[in-house]
Amino acid sequence: MAFYDSSTNGGRVCIKHSMDAGETIAADGLHAGELALQAADGRLLYRDSAGSLKGFPVGEGINKIVALTQAQYDALTPVSTTLYVIT
Repeated sequence: MAFYDSSTNGGRVCIKHSMDAGETIAADGLHAGELALQAADGRLLYRDSAGSLKGFPVGEGINKIVALTQAQYDALTPVSTTLYVIT
C-alpha cells in the first residue's frame, strides 16, 4: 500500500491537540487518518480505517510515558498505567 502526499491527492493533514491531562476525544472529534496530541498525558492518538481510536504509547494498560530522574521517581507514588523512564 502506498503512502499519499495530501497536497497532491486532495487529502488533508489534521493534527488536533489538548494540553489538559486526562481529556478525552469526543466520538466524532477525530476522523480516520487524523492525529491528536494529548501533550499533558504524553499520548499520540489516531482513528484507524475501522473507526477505532488507537494511540501511542501502547501496551497492557500503559497510557502515559514519563521521563524523570531516579530522585524524582523515588519521591512519587507510581501509577500502574504509567511507564517511567529513569534518565
